[in-house]
Amino acid sequence: MVKGDKVGDDRIRALVPKYTKPDVLPVEVTFNGQDFTHDNLTYGFFDPYVLDVKPRLISTKGTTRVRLYGFGFVNAGSELKTKIQHVTRGQFNCGSPNCVEIAEYIDKSTIESPTYP
Repeated sequence: MVKGDKVGDDRIRALVPKYTKPDVLPVEVTFNGQDFTHDNLTYGFFDPYVLDVKPRLISTKGTTRVRLYGFGFVNAGSELKTKIQHVTRGQFNCGSPNCVEIAEYIDKSTIESPTYP
């Protein structure tokens, strides 16, 4: 349990507690320490670690889908995103601001992402 502050009629601000592994956990709120909400809200603790990326070569047409393998991936729906940070050769253009795209959750050790032309 962590303490929070009411910062608006519909908002509470609280620090995320330390947690030992990535997971999605239920979130409950209480103002008196006895009566808790029961509205099935969850919060995902993300600490992903990428071990491998395949394929190693991608098409310049932007038609390649890249799979990232690792651990700590949590299904976050449309909030799961990838970002291309550094390109060492050639010209690189992406279709969205900051080269961020929605990724697809495959399983807890695999996500898939589009590439750019």
